[in-house]
Parts: sequence; structure tokens; C-alpha cells
Amino acid sequence: MLFSLVFLYFLYIKLIDTNLSLPEEYQGIGKKAATQWIGLLPLIAAIYSGFLICNQAYGRMNTRYENIYAFLNRIAARMEETPEWSHDIPVYFANPSHIFNANYEVEIKAYDDLRRMMGTDLYPWYNSEELVSFFEIYLHFPVREASSEQIADISASEEFNKMPVFPAEGSIKVIDDVMIVKPDERSH
Repeated sequence: MLFSLVFLYFLYIKLIDTNLSLPEEYQGIGKKAATQWIGLLPLIAAIYSGFLICNQAYGRMNTRYENIYAFLNRIAARMEETPEWSHDIPVYFANPSHIFNANYEVEIKAYDDLRRMMGTDLYPWYNSEELVSFFEIYLHFPVREASSEQIADISASEEFNKMPVFPAEGSIKVIDDVMIVKPDERSH
């Protein structure tokens, strides 16, 4: 991703090379210094932005990933503890768009000052399909997603509406041969 910034390094090297090969009348101290500073300022800016991106933004993204990984690992462990669990049972992750709920707040104060670091925060984009992919790819925990008909039937049931949200007792249960995991009370 940052490979394109290497161009600035080559540009600066070429600028110094060109400056050294100028005729004598153009090699005054002021002219040399100006030429070198013209190339050095964008190089310093690129190094600084690279430092921010690599150390802060990627660190933030990694921390968010670790939080989600730990949270979903806890869910997987609770799913396996359910007596009806098997990899063949369809699973419905209900209302996961904000992944973390009031029972599982994740606030990292060190990252509150970061601005304009697009893509490094948690955004409400999660759905059942993405969680199934996360379980399979990152946790190596195969999950079969419930069908839309099963989801519609379960969502209309009173038993589902009375379920608490994870990690409360009863937030993972089987209704009509479908395992329900309820990360949040409602879809946002």
C-alpha cells in the first residue's frame, strides 16, 4: 500500500543527482540548498504520514480486530457448550450490526485523538453472513447460516423477542432447530 511513496525517495535522490551535475554557475550555496529543500520537504511529509499510518492506524485496526476476535471466540465457546450444538445446526446471528453492545463496551482512549484514519474504526456493517465468514476464516469454526425463511419465523416468535443479549445467560439458545446468537437487542 505504501509502495507508491517510494517514488518520493527516488525523486529526492534524482534531485540531488541533478543538483550535483549542474554547471558551476548554477551551483551556488543558496541554489543548491533551495533545490535540496524542495525535495526534502515532501519526503519528510511522506515519512511522517507513513509513521502515522503504520504505527497508529494499523495499530488501531489490529486492536479492533483483536477485540472482535476475542468477542467471537467467547461466542464460539458458548455455542459449543450448548447441548444441541453440532456443525450441522443452522445458526442465526441476530442484530449483529454494531457487534459490541452495552454489555461488552470496547473503548480505547488512546485512539480518541486519531482523526482522518478512515477504515480503522468499527462501523455498523456487520451482518450474519460476515460473522459466519469470520468464524470460518479466522476462528476455523465452521458455521452453517440459517435460511431467510428460518430467520423470518424465528424473528417473529415471542421466545426470540424475550432473549437477552450476549453475554447474558440465555443469549444463545436453540429455537425450532436453529441456534440463535443475539449480540444486540435490535438492529440499528
